[in-house]
Formats: sequence, structure tokens, C-alpha cells
Amino acid sequence: MNQTAFPLARCNDNSLAIFYFRSASNAANAKRWIIHLQGGGGCDNGLNCSQRWFSEETKFGRNNMTSVDFPAGTNDNGIFERSAPYAAPNPFDRYNHVFVYYFSSNTWTGAAEDVVLTGLDFRHDPPIPRRAPSVFSAGPSLTQ
Repeated sequence: MNQTAFPLARCNDNSLAIFYFRSASNAANAKRWIIHLQGGGGCDNGLNCSQRWFSEETKFGRNNMTSVDFPAGTNDNGIFERSAPYAAPNPFDRYNHVFVYYFSSNTWTGAAEDVVLTGLDFRHDPPIPRRAPSVFSAGPSLTQ
């Protein structure tokens, strides 16, 4: 993601936003697009954001709040599959494809910068109060 062009496109931990793009496989489909906005839970206060970060009482953890250590590409499954090994061919296989990774924890509904949250650090038993580093939420900036 070009941070100069899209300075607000960052993850909760302020790491760079990421998306994956694959161009259409032929000129006839150059104006056809599949854009997938990944889902993955959310948080809206210090307690449930810290639970999310430490994967406590949630199916969605830190991997949906940061782009650190993410691969350079996707596995091309589902609607992104170009060579359909399934019974029916993929009708979208020749289109442009964009996969926007979900990292904002805001269900793509809002943007806020330098939000300070106080939550719990679940690495301790019992969990201890901890002020989180600035959290960043930039869902709409990727879709504008």
C-alpha cells in the first residue's frame, strides 16, 4: 500500500494496510471486477479490543489487527480460483480481482486516529489493566 497516496490506510497497530490485486486475464474482462472486503469480527472499547488482540473469548485475534508477517500473495481459492478443479467452472475467473485484508476491527464503518484504549493484558494471570498503544481504525479510507 502506498502510504504517501493513502496515509490513513493502516492497521490497528499502525502497520501498513495490505490488499492483493490480480489483473484480468484478457482484454474482454478488463472492466470487470471482483472486490472482496474480508470480514473478521470487531471491537469498540478497550476491553474487547484487548480481548481481540490476545485472542481471549473471540475467534478473531491479533491476526485481524496487523499486517505484520503477512504473505506476499493469496491462495487463490473460491471466487479467486482461475483453474476450476470443481464440477462447475468459476464464472469470475478471468476478471480483475482485489482482496482487501480486514485489519481495522471496525466492520468497515468508521475511521479514527490515535485512539487510546485501556484494556487488559491477558498474558498475566490474573489479567492486568494495560493502556494499549494508539489504535488506528481506517475502514472507509480503503473503500473511498
